[in-house]
Amino acid sequence: METKQGRSVQEATRETTNFYKTFAANGGELYLAEIKRFAVGLYDPMVKNLINSLAIAPQSSILDLGCGVGNIEEEILTQYPDSHITCVDNTPEMIEATRERLERFETQPTLMCVDILSLQPEKSFSTVFSNLAIHNLSIAEKKRLLTKIQSWLEANGTFVWGDFMEFEDKKLGEQIMKERKKAVLQSDGADPNFVHEILDKESEDERLTMTETIALLTEIGFTNVETVWHEKFLAVLKCKI
Repeated sequence: METKQGRSVQEATRETTNFYKTFAANGGELYLAEIKRFAVGLYDPMVKNLINSLAIAPQSSILDLGCGVGNIEEEILTQYPDSHITCVDNTPEMIEATRERLERFETQPTLMCVDILSLQPEKSFSTVFSNLAIHNLSIAEKKRLLTKIQSWLEANGTFVWGDFMEFEDKKLGEQIMKERKKAVLQSDGADPNFVHEILDKESEDERLTMTETIALLTEIGFTNVETVWHEKFLAVLKCKI
């Protein structure tokens, strides 16, 4: 499959990943700044709602698929210091940034540099979550990963998924995304080439609408599927097995 620019999706994804590698140094603060730039004010409320949905109990065993620079783990360990977290990311620089960010905590996470589709954990988890990572997968890959996630959860385990959502109203979605692009380009310090690269890659993602996402989770066998938070192009969903 090719992008609108004639590159394969894999090539476009690799180019985007290479860009983000340059932001991962020094604990990933530049990376977080870029994530927040592209989320146009929605990233912090998204993360807050995701963390509040994790149903963390004492000594919870948690799996994060696509940990980035470990900022969500930092919040979790600050609130729940005895949590046992396994952080997965396929970029070594991100794993190193996560290590640096979390080294002050007594309970150290397990760090795994592996593609989430290739992951084969040796234990089950009370909670699995993923934020802004699964959108990179094709619909078929999403279904395969979600099926695996179900098998990794303990009885009555919780899965929380934060990600991009396609708009039910396509025309409204196009207008909102145009406004978003304008806001990103006009933000302080924005690199126009980088902005276009990221948004061009995003346009090739196989996104699902909220209705389609809930239907997919239900089809796979998740129960109690609920929308925790939904604002414009981002959403957080929670479900159980």
